[in-house]
Amino acid sequence: MKKISIVLCVLMIFSFACTAFADGNYTVSDWAADEVKKAEELRLIPAEMPNDLTGNITRREFAETAVNLFEVLSKEDANFVECPFTDIRDDDARIMQAYTLGITMGVSETEFAPDLSITREQLATMLLRTIVLSTYADPTKARDISGAKKFDDDNLISDYAKEATYFMSSCGIIKGVDETHFDPQNTATREQAILLALRIYDSFEELRINIKKE
Repeated sequence: MKKISIVLCVLMIFSFACTAFADGNYTVSDWAADEVKKAEELRLIPAEMPNDLTGNITRREFAETAVNLFEVLSKEDANFVECPFTDIRDDDARIMQAYTLGITMGVSETEFAPDLSITREQLATMLLRTIVLSTYADPTKARDISGAKKFDDDNLISDYAKEATYFMSSCGIIKGVDETHFDPQNTATREQAILLALRIYDSFEELRINIKKE
């Protein structure tokens, strides 16, 4: 009985430490609350984002976040054309925009898998594409990973995601789960993804200075 009480106390303390409320009635971890508030003010958070930001972010939710980031950085409205995905809703305009922009692709020629949790390597790839669209005149400059230190689990990073993973890590935008591992197939929470978008926003002027548009 005493052991159960101790466990319950620990869980209560952990729960208290991990949740807070931002202005948008979002449930967030304490460490993320201030930045979530800033991201909300910048309109980086999708309008239909679930209130619990501690849960895993889906491919739909991150496509929406990435398009929001593109529009904030580029100061342009994203357009869209009809896309080939048969598993999205008619009102999934942000997915269509992300596809049209080239930010995201499907898991197959006809499927987007909108409700699947996004993996860390997919997230890195979509973020890099967003940066390229918003910042770089010459996309090849966003492919320079010569100075990036390889993660010990490099063999687990899909070939298509290696450039994005190492570029984003070398810029300090996205970090490993520890100093030597990226854990590419693991998922990310909504608050983590939002903070990555905010980190890109905060670094945008530096990126523009270092690699100017032509």
